[in-house]
Order: sequence, then C-alpha cells, then structure tokens
Amino acid sequence: MRYSLSDLRQAEEAIHTGMQMVRQKRNRDLEASFLTNLGGVYRSQGKLNEALHTYEMAQRIFLELHQQIANLPGQANTLGNLGNLYRVLGKQAQALESHHAALELFVTLENLLGQAQTLTNISLVYVDQGQLDEALRSDQKALELY
Repeated sequence: MRYSLSDLRQAEEAIHTGMQMVRQKRNRDLEASFLTNLGGVYRSQGKLNEALHTYEMAQRIFLELHQQIANLPGQANTLGNLGNLYRVLGKQAQALESHHAALELFVTLENLLGQAQTLTNISLVYVDQGQLDEALRSDQKALELY
C-alpha cells in the first residue's frame, strides 16, 4: 500500500501523541508497540537510520519485559529480532551475540524450528563477515533441524 507524505506525517504525529500518553501511564508494552509502528512510518518515509534506531529501542523494551516475567519464548524471539537489527546496522559482533543467546534459549525450550531459524540467521552474519566455512556449518546444523 502506498501512502502520501501527508498521511505519513499524520501517522507520525498520532504515534508521538500516543507514545506521550503511554509514557505518562508508564505502559512499557504499549510504548514498545508505538515505537515499532513509528519505525514502520520512518521506514516508509525513507528515514532508515531513524527506523532502525526506533526498532532497536522497541526490541530492547520487549526484551526487558520478557525477562521480567520470565517469558523465555518471548526473550528468544526478541533476541533474534535484535540480532537481525544489529546485522542490518553492520554490528556483526552484537548480531552474533544476540543470535547465540536466542539459540541457547531455543535449545532450552527444545524449540527445533526456533533453533533452525536462528542458525540460519547466524549463517547470514557469517556470510557478511566472509566466514563462509562457519556459515556452511551453521546452515548444515539448521538443515538437520528442519
């Protein structure tokens, strides 16, 4: 769907207004949701750095919330999302750290699909770094799990 610049500006203003309200009420979950939506607006506006920064802030809030309530699947998925964001930002070491933490949680949860998807994401980071042997090993492990 295509939006006009006016629609995107209105959406951005509405999201900022909503974020002010949820911040006053200290609702971190809704704040993260608003940040995610704001990231989507920034992406549509072509403001990619702002979009990535906003997505990263949202994922950090989600991770904090999942840790507070010991939601391991939520933590694993959020760590994977952070890993993907770090990869796009060119922060390969942080991407690997996040993905490996997600993988540990998926192993603990015995979630084979989560493990396979995370191993595939790890492989992509290794490809970016030119570590093709490591990428191949990671992909082979993922294939065993699919």
